[in-house]
Amino acid sequence: FWPDADPVAGRNSLNNALSVLRRQLEPAGGARLIAGDHLTVRLDPSVAGVDAHRFEALVRRGCSARLGEDERRTALRAALDLWAPPLPGLYDDWAVEAQNRLEALAE
Repeated sequence: FWPDADPVAGRNSLNNALSVLRRQLEPAGGARLIAGDHLTVRLDPSVAGVDAHRFEALVRRGCSARLGEDERRTALRAALDLWAPPLPGLYDDWAVEAQNRLEALAE
């Protein structure tokens, strides 16, 4: 995020940004939404759901041969209700890969 900063200053800037983000997103005394260690930072999926994960789970449910037709149809409708183009404006390799995977599921 701070490519021109030395590593220590960059880490300090990231820690400050994460601290502000935690104050905005995490209730006082509540569960920690932002999980991380000295190498990674991520949203904790056990605390907050991600629409893309819900979408994928509903598509899998809608394609399950173990369910009846009505249950599959209901799951697929719910998936379509969640659908939005994923990660608009991001063109990093990981984002394009996720966009392609989710768009293929939506077809």
